Amino acid sequence: MYEFDEIESHLTSHSLSEEGRLFAAKLQEAMLALMSEGDVKMERLAMQMAMSKITLRRKIHGYFDVQPSRYLMHIRMRESLRLLHRYPEVSIGQIAKDCAFYDKVHFTHTFVKQFGMSPTKYLQTYIAK
Repeated sequence: MYEFDEIESHLTSHSLSEEGRLFAAKLQEAMLALMSEGDVKMERLAMQMAMSKITLRRKIHGYFDVQPSRYLMHIRMRESLRLLHRYPEVSIGQIAKDCAFYDKVHFTHTFVKQFGMSPTKYLQTYIAK
């Protein structure tokens, strides 16, 4: 389980430099583009960011002090929350696909691990009131 709140807090804190904020924005934009294609592999992300895979990993770890895979999952989970709030009528399977998960089961497992409840329960608790 990665530390969603800790990463989110770090991103919104003042401890991230302006350069770090710009990198985070560019990285998120690249991730969202790849997610829409269903492929969030580090190799493609590095190409999208115009840098080597090693440089990308070093930058992510350097700016955010977290393993790159955890940070990239953070972006995917943040996007899943945004989609759940914005489009509560969309199926969980479609949200999973939109966030580049292999399938609904993998997405649900990751969601439960992170937030302590299924996406359906999250919708019922926080959105469909």
